[in-house]
Amino acid sequence: MNKNAKLAGGIFAVVGVILVAGATLWFCHTRQNPTYPNIAPGGVLTDQGPPDLTPNADGGGRSTLSDPWRVRVKSNGEIPAETAVVFALRSGDWVKAEPVSAGLYRPGVSRGSVERVFAVAPGWRSPAESVAGGTGDTTLTLAPSARLRVRVEDKTGQPVAAASLSLSLGDVTASADWVHALELGLGMNAARTLTTDSEGISLLPALLPGSWLQVTAQNDFGFASAEINKVAAEDELVLKLADGGTRVSVRCVRLDGSAAGGLALHYKLLTGSPEEPSRAGEGACSTDESGVARVYLGEASALFLTGVEDGWRFQERPPALSAERLEAEVTLLREFPLQVRITYDDGRPYIGNASVWTKSGVWSAQSGNTAANDVGGSPSNILAIDETGAFTIPHVVEGEGVDLTGWAQGIEYGGSFNRKLTVTAASSGTVWEIVIPKLQKERTPGVIRLTGPGASSGSVIIIDDPWENPIENFDLDRKKESRGLPERSYRVRVSGQNIGWQSEVFELHNGDVKELQVPAQPPGRVRALITDKDGNPLKGATITPWSRGHAAFPMDPVPYIFAVSGSDGVAQLEGQPSGKQKYRIEAAGMQFQAETVDVFSGETADLGRVVLIPAMGEIWVTLVGEVPVGGRVEFRLETPFGRRGGIVSDQRQDISSGKSGFSHLVVDRWYIITLLQYDSKKDLVGQYHINNVKLTTDQTSLEYTVNLSDFKRD
Repeated sequence: MNKNAKLAGGIFAVVGVILVAGATLWFCHTRQNPTYPNIAPGGVLTDQGPPDLTPNADGGGRSTLSDPWRVRVKSNGEIPAETAVVFALRSGDWVKAEPVSAGLYRPGVSRGSVERVFAVAPGWRSPAESVAGGTGDTTLTLAPSARLRVRVEDKTGQPVAAASLSLSLGDVTASADWVHALELGLGMNAARTLTTDSEGISLLPALLPGSWLQVTAQNDFGFASAEINKVAAEDELVLKLADGGTRVSVRCVRLDGSAAGGLALHYKLLTGSPEEPSRAGEGACSTDESGVARVYLGEASALFLTGVEDGWRFQERPPALSAERLEAEVTLLREFPLQVRITYDDGRPYIGNASVWTKSGVWSAQSGNTAANDVGGSPSNILAIDETGAFTIPHVVEGEGVDLTGWAQGIEYGGSFNRKLTVTAASSGTVWEIVIPKLQKERTPGVIRLTGPGASSGSVIIIDDPWENPIENFDLDRKKESRGLPERSYRVRVSGQNIGWQSEVFELHNGDVKELQVPAQPPGRVRALITDKDGNPLKGATITPWSRGHAAFPMDPVPYIFAVSGSDGVAQLEGQPSGKQKYRIEAAGMQFQAETVDVFSGETADLGRVVLIPAMGEIWVTLVGEVPVGGRVEFRLETPFGRRGGIVSDQRQDISSGKSGFSHLVVDRWYIITLLQYDSKKDLVGQYHINNVKLTTDQTSLEYTVNLSDFKRD
């Protein structure tokens, strides 16, 4: 056993990857009611459109993402054919690069979306490299990796089979990278790798030689932990189980009340108080046949469940578990893709577009878009309708509603159509068949007519309410009446410089003629003096009518018009209708303000002086002390409740020169400052943490001074 290993039975290890007795735990791709990242199936980020992959001289491609770039892998010898390049994205996801030729890989993701990248092969590994802010190709260097042999024993020295291990590599990102090096890079199952065999042995490959690590073992009868300061190329460790201390449990049930067994749950272990916590580690656990998962807290004060493995979601946010609350029960909902097929009642497949709304996201289904959902194809919110009228909604959740709206061709089918579905567990693996019927001959379309003295000029838009699909728009000097419309609800909005704007919802039935009276009274205007808190006028600030979602024209009942302030900070918005109106005042880098005022025909409503306060803040750290030659100090800024505790900034800052900082940070949020000192061999030799740092609207700039002599040393 390595002489540097320090046994600490019963002492909590910062969790990188955790397996709990009788059930396997591992870092997995999890989410709790997420905003889905713009990643197409296959893991390719397409937030900037499909890349141009025209081959060039060395077999690579010209990418139209943030800039043309590839990853090159080198080593002292031949590059192993099994080499894989893995990207850790800022969204918290991991994806593999596409090989082009020996040692050359095409990222398929934008540079700005990547937090770090590494390469791995059987017996080989490269350190993780940051690519943010760089240009040109990224180069990774493979070197022989280390392997750790772990043996778990009980109090009598007998081997413990099926014991669960966890691994921490100093920080959560390194631990998570190791798991994905196994899963994505080597094609191994991390759960089985971190479970001891019949002889109590587990072999942990793909480690970086010389790195610090901590291994934890636990089962129903005990807990043990040990550290290795610098792991050797072939290293070993023996752990003896002892009492594990406080243990919490969570019982997971399905929507029907039955036990949800064999599922992985992602969690964070935190120290500190619930009001001002700091992160201690993170991991994942799985439920047994009765739906129960158990985790030792060790030195942590609380456990927060943050997500479920793919295919499941929490119905509600789970409570925190601690010594004060040892047990909890949560309900899990099934999550799965839903197949849809749209046809006409004569058997013809639907050709056209359709919009789909769910709690999981919003999609646009399109006929003829063969690139949709393909790797490197259209954005992932675009779904391809095939030649049979079928397509697949990527994510629906048990119990939620799905709304689908499309436009049927031919007057006999009545134009737009809408269908709704309540998702159940039985919906998985089935096809939602939508058949568009012909209208009955006696059904006469209705019309909407604009009348009144003000209906001589201006523009009109008619929106399918509540689905917000634009149905028709026209100018009043061209016509005063809509085309024939099928029965349903419509929102009609008329606007113009000389009439202001007004909006009204009509319930249109067969044969109805609905009229919208447009008044002739001249519109009013709204004026404001916009300044910062010190009274300085803000140039470029805007006044915009407040709308239901503050979205762009034409979806909202309020038109998207705005006025911009000059150097004197004054903005005046013309064409406003009479009555009590609400406005949004905002400027770049400032928090918006909402103001309400009474507007009268032909008059100016003055909002007076509107004060905006900064919406973004900054954190600076000054380092006192001389960094040894060849060494460096890294400044990291994290948020304890960000997804997987992700780094807030685009890149980590080097503070060796004495001062560094991060700007454009969100206020009213907690942050953690971490300073890491490395020697000339790139070994971690000291660290310093400042927890519970909070930016507020009253204090948007924070500065700290840290002495190098105060760093915690190993």
